[in-house]
Amino acid sequence: MDFDLPGRIKNTKLPFSGALLPIFEAVINSIHAVDESPHPENGIIRVHLERDLTQQSFPSEVVGIVLGPTRSVTIRDNGVGFGDLHYKSFCTADTRQKASIGGKGIGRFLWLKAFDHAEIESVFQSQDGKRYRRKFSLRLTPSGVEDHSLAEVGKDEQIGTSVRLCDYKAEYQTEVPHSAETVGRKIVEHCLEHFVLGLAPAIYLHDSGSEEVHDLNEMFEAEVKVTTTVGKFKAGGRDFQVHNLRVSPGYQGTHRLHLCANNRAVISENLAGKIPNLVGSLRGADSRPFMYAGYVSGAYLDECVNSERTDFVMPDDDSAVHGPGWSTCPASAGNGESVRPLR
Repeated sequence: MDFDLPGRIKNTKLPFSGALLPIFEAVINSIHAVDESPHPENGIIRVHLERDLTQQSFPSEVVGIVLGPTRSVTIRDNGVGFGDLHYKSFCTADTRQKASIGGKGIGRFLWLKAFDHAEIESVFQSQDGKRYRRKFSLRLTPSGVEDHSLAEVGKDEQIGTSVRLCDYKAEYQTEVPHSAETVGRKIVEHCLEHFVLGLAPAIYLHDSGSEEVHDLNEMFEAEVKVTTTVGKFKAGGRDFQVHNLRVSPGYQGTHRLHLCANNRAVISENLAGKIPNLVGSLRGADSRPFMYAGYVSGAYLDECVNSERTDFVMPDDDSAVHGPGWSTCPASAGNGESVRPLR
């Protein structure tokens, strides 16, 4: 890498509460890789949680089962693979390769912020029709990329990529939800626009602490999709749309409004105290309790999101040049604490 990687990681902001963000980034990368493949309709992503059995275990929601903390995470996909262009982009700081689809070139820095290192292995097909296996590791060293190898393989080798995020750093590990089901819900929530718009491939979450496999599309269908309505509105002269969802209290503990950029949630605002009498869960015609979740998106939010995708950079007040300011837009500090007004 042609930049000071240790210095870049030191200057990368990732609150401890964002311990799952590196996983989200890897899943988003896999979604993009599947979308680039010749047959995205056959795309499959598998997320594997590896438990640390040497540390104190925690009771899960399932009676009789205890879970060790998540130590490492592997994300596998059958997408387009890690070809030369992707590798060059990976080795370039603040790359613009994925700018048109919301990529900020920050994901791999978050990997090293929360994990000790990452191991990448990928099979791809080059322009000459041959297939190659690329392997390397990402470490907090001056060069960053270590142990790179590239070798030709047979045409029967499955194209795709495996990213293993190795050894959570302790300060982030303690913030990872113990339940795989909760982690799955968080992935659905972060990638919600992909599910709502039908852009998400098959995604499965595996847990080394149990034999259960969570189908995230089924989770979305059962808990979110049937309750979704879409509205449009203007603010500061700019166009926005909002997906209004009713989700179970287990999926989201409070009523929240999420601001999204490039098909992913960035920050959210707790609506408690913002809307009169909105306390606790609500009940629909079927008497089931639910929480409101609103997902606001628009080109303006895509333009304003910061490089870490943890907040938005907007003026305090509405501007005829820049667009609506924080006096109009709801938001939070990215750490769950409200710092800006909600009209």
